[in-house]
Amino acid sequence: MKVNGYEIGQEPTSEEMQVYMRVKHFLNMEWIAQWLGSPEDYDEGELLTQDEFERLVWRFEDADFGAEETEYLHFEQRQIVEERRTA
Repeated sequence: MKVNGYEIGQEPTSEEMQVYMRVKHFLNMEWIAQWLGSPEDYDEGELLTQDEFERLVWRFEDADFGAEETEYLHFEQRQIVEERRTA
């Protein structure tokens, strides 16, 4: 499959996408739990319940990081082009 002239491989099947989404969600949960830290790091009332934790994960997954991602992709694209020119 090509997008804007770039070959991106075959489109994943529905089953592959379901597995990918489950793995991505698991990894996000693991990363956020590590980021939050230990219960000992929080005063009473600051520690999230399991439901609140899961709500935080879903909000993170729904967040739009578009501006930062776009800026980063443009930066990396410029870096790659510059590396090609100096090689």
